[in-house]
Amino acid sequence: MSATDLIIASTLRPASDSGVSPKANNADASLFAGKMTALETLSKTHTEAANQPRLADLTRKYGQQTDAAITNTMQNVQLMAEKGGVSTEALNAVGATLSAKMGDAKLIRFMAPIADAMGKDSAVGLHEGCGLTMTPAGARAELARFEATDGEHGHALASGSAAQVAAQRGRRAQLAKIASGGRG
Repeated sequence: MSATDLIIASTLRPASDSGVSPKANNADASLFAGKMTALETLSKTHTEAANQPRLADLTRKYGQQTDAAITNTMQNVQLMAEKGGVSTEALNAVGATLSAKMGDAKLIRFMAPIADAMGKDSAVGLHEGCGLTMTPAGARAELARFEATDGEHGHALASGSAAQVAAQRGRRAQLAKIASGGRG
């Protein structure tokens, strides 16, 4: 169904109830659809024109690996967002600024070294010290250290402070989830 047909279908009854003839409604809908199509085409043209310098900037930096750099950056931002509990809406907003079609070259250049570091397991951990690529075995060892009497959680339990124990709950849950292989 064309845009004109959709507009006609959605406006026919309200127009009729208001005394507008079907012929006049169809003419208005066709004019409106034509204007919207022209605006969409103009928007795409402007976006492509604005995108050319951005892609040229990234191509100077990454050469033939430009698409791979953008994809890698987007994947690693998604991983960071998931680890940080970022909402889907927020992730989509960030994703729009990193997309190949509309992305911000400065943001992509900023995030690319972070993405590279994540791939090399050398990035600073999120969630109070958990590594981004921590293995279940590593998480089990960290959880044992964390829960030991001289660990952070052990100290919180020994203090008898519910607030201190509660403050450690998030890290403990994350370590337990990684230790279980992501189940739980």
